[in-house]
Amino acid sequence: DHKDYTILLPIALPSAGPDLLRLAAALGSPAQQPIYGLHLIPSWDRSVLGPEERASLPSEVEMLRPMLNAAKWMGLTVRPLAIVSRNVGSDIVEIAHAKGADLILLGWNKPLGGESVLSDTVRTVMTRARADVGIYVPRHFRPFSRVLVTCVGSAHDAAALAVAQRLLALGSAE
Repeated sequence: DHKDYTILLPIALPSAGPDLLRLAAALGSPAQQPIYGLHLIPSWDRSVLGPEERASLPSEVEMLRPMLNAAKWMGLTVRPLAIVSRNVGSDIVEIAHAKGADLILLGWNKPLGGESVLSDTVRTVMTRARADVGIYVPRHFRPFSRVLVTCVGSAHDAAALAVAQRLLALGSAE
């Protein structure tokens, strides 16, 4: 009997959803694990726009549509959440705690080597979340066959090794 392994997937870009979902599925038995797809709408996105401009924006569900379509194709159930937010990083942390998330998987949307290596949102989530936090840096997606875990001698090494152990135990990687 396995404990549920709850994963929260905050989605800022619709195109990132399917890859994050594939990684979430590789980390646990899909029937056993609750997966939440979360889109947070910054409150300023809506407040500065008129009704016509607001109507032309993609709906909150449309932001999650590529991930929900991928979930249907993969036979997974994703619980969609779309919430207006004044502070995206803090709200990700609070929602992860409220849903009992074991892992928050964030997509990396910016090229490495920019002005700030970590965005404010990622920094907030990494420093305040009770759940483990993983950052997925997209490359050409292939099934996870080899995983490299970097250990730096901190308390976070155990969490990184535990995630790699899940991939190994499910036969997804070496």
